Amino acid sequence: MIVFKMDNGVVFADDATVRMESREIAPGMSAPIERYTASDVALLFFEGHGEVRVADRVHTIMAVQFTHARAGSAFQLRNTGGARLRYLAAVCPPRPVEHPRAHDAKAGPGGVTVLSVDKYDRIPDSGLIRGGMFFLEPGGSIPQLSQDESTKIFVVLQGQCELTVGAETRRVGHGDVIAIPRQVTHSLRNPGAGKLAMWVTVTPNTSPSHTRYEQMPDGSWRRVSPRAS
Repeated sequence: MIVFKMDNGVVFADDATVRMESREIAPGMSAPIERYTASDVALLFFEGHGEVRVADRVHTIMAVQFTHARAGSAFQLRNTGGARLRYLAAVCPPRPVEHPRAHDAKAGPGGVTVLSVDKYDRIPDSGLIRGGMFFLEPGGSIPQLSQDESTKIFVVLQGQCELTVGAETRRVGHGDVIAIPRQVTHSLRNPGAGKLAMWVTVTPNTSPSHTRYEQMPDGSWRRVSPRAS
């Protein structure tokens, strides 16, 4: 299990379904207009504040928040604060970016959705990505599961998590990022005294969404979910 920090400027995942990396924009600066015609983009803002423009609409963003841009939607980020605007960017699946010279005249269906991390906000339904916020009360746990065809990425925003990936168990906390490849079993438990809050992405969004297991009397695990279609 490899655990990254979300502020270390590296690529957290890069496979056929998702490329997730950390980015930043200097104060007063704007990123180029971006459009991914065949990819959804999820952005988690963890430091600073700014705005995201899509066509004729401008949305204010402030850490910690996340946004979702549906495939084909052109958007542009601008740092409106006095410190760096830092964020994680997940392109699902990885495809070349286009940089239009100008914004579209009007926002089309879908566009950009701005979401909150303090409730169960979810990324709008898409076949390319599933995810959003996940919470677990102290002492709570999620038994062993896996994804047949999807990469899952956890970003810990609050609390402590005892995470088992395959045969390895580690305790992770605020700012940790963990990417779990497809077909790798994992389970988690909240060993702390406070609520665990995590941002989760699963790429792509397949059905059934999870592979579940039941523990046998001898301690082994037996798969009980059908294979993803």
